[in-house]
Amino acid sequence: MTDSSRPRLFIFGWDAADWAVIEAGWREGRLEHLHAIAERGQRGTALSTIPPITPLAFTSFLTGADPGEHGIFGFVTRGEGYDYLPVPGGARKVPTLMSRLDRAGYRTALVTFPYTFPAEPLEHGIVIPGWDDPDETFDSIHPPEVGRALAQVVPKIPRRVNIRAAENLLMEKMTEGTELKARIARWVIDRLDPHVFAMVFSETDHSSHRFWVEGDPSPALVDVYDLVDRTMGEVLKAVRDEDIVLVVSDHGSWPVRTLVHVAPLLAEGGFLTRMARGSRSLPGATEVRMGRGVGDRDKRRSMFFARMDWPNTRAFPLGDTVIATGIYVNRAPFPIPAVAADEYEDVRTKVVDFLSSVEHPDTGERVFQTVARREDVYHGRAVDLAPDVIVDGVTGYSPHLGRILNFRTTFTDVRVGGHRREGIYAASADLGLGGVEPIAGLLPKVLSTLGFEVAEKAEPGQATEGYTEEQAREIERRLQGLGYME
Repeated sequence: MTDSSRPRLFIFGWDAADWAVIEAGWREGRLEHLHAIAERGQRGTALSTIPPITPLAFTSFLTGADPGEHGIFGFVTRGEGYDYLPVPGGARKVPTLMSRLDRAGYRTALVTFPYTFPAEPLEHGIVIPGWDDPDETFDSIHPPEVGRALAQVVPKIPRRVNIRAAENLLMEKMTEGTELKARIARWVIDRLDPHVFAMVFSETDHSSHRFWVEGDPSPALVDVYDLVDRTMGEVLKAVRDEDIVLVVSDHGSWPVRTLVHVAPLLAEGGFLTRMARGSRSLPGATEVRMGRGVGDRDKRRSMFFARMDWPNTRAFPLGDTVIATGIYVNRAPFPIPAVAADEYEDVRTKVVDFLSSVEHPDTGERVFQTVARREDVYHGRAVDLAPDVIVDGVTGYSPHLGRILNFRTTFTDVRVGGHRREGIYAASADLGLGGVEPIAGLLPKVLSTLGFEVAEKAEPGQATEGYTEEQAREIERRLQGLGYME
């Protein structure tokens, strides 16, 4: 039941925002809007998922569900054979809280929120999908008439960025993107007058990967945070005094100094075997292992799988993403299983024990924070879709699948920005939140405190298991531009 006297809720996602950067900005008298929100209400840590990456974390926030329930475990998911495919938000197995609020009669809006493509059909609301939409057009907006009307206001929906671009070009792109998002947000608020509004600024994440590569947060990184803060201030002009504002990040950030290459580690432990040099793969192996047409889409990926000795490979990482999320045991229904059903638990235990003991040869430091069976990390009916073993790195180390063809080294020294579980939240009122709030429980607690009635869970109104071939190509290019694939 809607209540016009209830304050509206405005949610601003700052992707990868970290208190270390925010406090550096506050010491300089910057990020004034976020400072005012935190001073007026409360602030704390939003504790992300394992691993702390956007697909899992923002989906958990938006659904109030564990990844084991919503079924999204990374940037990619299993395809046919040994293929892997980028996963859209619409593949989630549960509806978002916005959909449940919609069924309870509230007007809701999602603006450029990651992993909301394709848009859930809301009776009372508006959805403008985030960067997992392959296009920057208005075609995916729900309802369609809103997309047509918005096309008369802004030239595009900003969804593409290349963090490897020259610094001045990257800053121009992020400035353009934040300004467009603010214009879109104000237009949506004026048109809909939502009870619950949520939008995400991804620029804080992009700049963290590019500019926080060592030591304390860089001036360029603080500049981007301040840009996002000022842009958020433009949207806040539509917020009334009695409304509640929540700022939240899906995970935090920190510099990464060492990449831990998972594939050569598994080879070193005897779990993964390459074809001997000069050997031929099995007849028709590429089609069987990768799925039809995959070689055409990604020759490099096909090369890797063609070089694997699958009958003698018991465990392997799936995908070519920079951030490794987990390891699969080569058992049925994979097409060339090397592990029988009664061997599964033994192999998985040996993988966990081996990786848990891995140390950097120079420092003696353990490199993995988490090496665990999937059911020890996640819970819910979709757990069986997760990798068999979940991995995450300790401070300064990042499990890595890029450069997967290079088996000559296990560790690479780097200067890049990475993710950590400790994100941020700040609310403009005391909502009774704890100093540390798990990301999946944060929004349900806020909605309950504010008296919103949420409809019972149901199957998603619209779900998709993947992109078309053309869309998959574009999303992989976008992940490369974001630094998540090589």
